Amino acid sequence: MKLISFHIQHFRSIIDTGWCNLSSDNITGLIGQNEAGKTAILDALNAFEKGAISSDDLRRDGKFPRVACSYKLDFEEFKGIFGDSILPKNIDKQLQKRERINLVRIWSDKDTSRLELEEQELRQLFQQVVTKEKEKEEEQEEGEGEQEKEITEEQFAETIFDNTPEFKLFEDFGSLLPNTIDLEDLQNSNESVEGYWGVRNFLEIAGLNLKDLQSDNLRFIAGKIKEINDSVTADFREFWQQKIGKTNRIFVQFDIRNYDSTVEGKAGKPYLVFWINDGQEMLHPKQRSKGLRWFLSFYLRLKAGAEEEVMRTFSVITTEANSLLKKIHNTKHRMPAILEREFEGRWLEDNLDEATVRSMLHPYDVRELHAYTVPNTVTRFGINTKNLEVLDEYVYPDLPGLDE
Repeated sequence: MKLISFHIQHFRSIIDTGWCNLSSDNITGLIGQNEAGKTAILDALNAFEKGAISSDDLRRDGKFPRVACSYKLDFEEFKGIFGDSILPKNIDKQLQKRERINLVRIWSDKDTSRLELEEQELRQLFQQVVTKEKEKEEEQEEGEGEQEKEITEEQFAETIFDNTPEFKLFEDFGSLLPNTIDLEDLQNSNESVEGYWGVRNFLEIAGLNLKDLQSDNLRFIAGKIKEINDSVTADFREFWQQKIGKTNRIFVQFDIRNYDSTVEGKAGKPYLVFWINDGQEMLHPKQRSKGLRWFLSFYLRLKAGAEEEVMRTFSVITTEANSLLKKIHNTKHRMPAILEREFEGRWLEDNLDEATVRSMLHPYDVRELHAYTVPNTVTRFGINTKNLEVLDEYVYPDLPGLDE
């Protein structure tokens, strides 16, 4: 059974996506600015698969998530799945008329969920089964032998679910800023705890000594924390200038807390807690989008690396596109800067002023370049682009030639 669409409600930043169709070519891209909900969609589909959510996934309005997935229905495959199972009368006719079947996972609390059919017509057939089963139980009490029971809606939905494709969510949170981290883990350099390196990078650029947070002077600690929050926020805003919505800019904040007496084995011990505040909602990092978390973590790593070592990075310098590249990069009209041979040695000199550098950067002579189209298979996973045959010229009938 192939997943063809999904519908997510009340999950993190998502109120209601409506039904969203996946691409028929098996590759679907989620496009949008950070905090638009791309990560929430992936995590919601993963929650549908696992049946588990965390408190980070819950919205402030108190409503629990509801995630539905629609699968392409092959009736022959359906018959093979259920074999000799006793199904509600007329369900075969209902399914033969459909091209899809929808399953919905509904949470009643963060630890409890159930799978249901989304289509009311199918649900009604199983409700009739429940009524019949009650009648059979009454007949058995009057002396008739036990009869084989028809399958319930819950059993039907679980069986369908067991035969659907499995979701695989790839994620690596080793260096991402966590919601919390114990001060003891930082002092003991426990690299295995979630977010250890993200917090280490934060402390590095904040210039914060852990001993400062253990001072008896609470006023000093509060002032230090505010100073760090303001400094890190201002610096990160220079790095990441995007707004949440139309006007809100984010604040990166942390504080030190102590576990209360209800936390077994940790009562009274200190820990650090982190937030990303957009001026309206004060949420933990894991409640924000992966895009924002990755940007923040990259910033922390970049800044911390600049403090402690030389980081080897590179940038692609571009110029205005020449007439050939304008046909290829036809939206922003730019191309990679290509140095003429006479400038190759000078480019590496340390004392070049800006005017000299700019004089070397201009659109490369179009007469020295040749371009042609290649098969779109070159972008497939696992293709070895070192095999020159993969890069042979390929003509697309509907695409104008680059020399036209």
